[in-house]
Amino acid sequence: MRILKILLLSAISVVLLLSITAHIYLYVLPKGPEITEIRPPKVGKDAFIINAHKVSKRKTIKVWTYKLQSWTDQDKMLFVMHGGGRNADDYLNAWVELADEHNLFIIAPEFENKFSRYTTNDYQEVNLFTFFCTKNPKDEWAFSVVENIFDHNKSVNTITNTTYDFLAFCWCAIRT
Repeated sequence: MRILKILLLSAISVVLLLSITAHIYLYVLPKGPEITEIRPPKVGKDAFIINAHKVSKRKTIKVWTYKLQSWTDQDKMLFVMHGGGRNADDYLNAWVELADEHNLFIIAPEFENKFSRYTTNDYQEVNLFTFFCTKNPKDEWAFSVVENIFDHNKSVNTITNTTYDFLAFCWCAIRT
């Protein structure tokens, strides 16, 4: 009986330690690449890194862009969302020809996650819930990241666009 108690206490200790470590890694430590200088996206392919959320500086996101020289205020902006492979640059490259044909400004956010094979809550599940199945605040949902990127692009490009188009990895377009 004593061995069983020791084993049970050891198992509980390991689970508790792993839970605390996971919580600190997922929700306390800063994640993502270092923020780049704030500037308008260059003509052609470019990338920049900003804070993922307006309300938190704990997580950053890399954003790939493709912009034509001829693109101006009120021309269409299209967000292209990657799939589970988190390869936004590949998705951007796939849209370059159509961007050239239709004068589109392509924006492809990259929801990087080293543990994406094991935890999908931050992107595939839109970050509605934490790794521990509790609700995240609305301003930390993945939708708010897209809005933050849109607002950032508006401010650095001094444009007045109020809408954008959105293409998810399932290839279904949604108009906002």
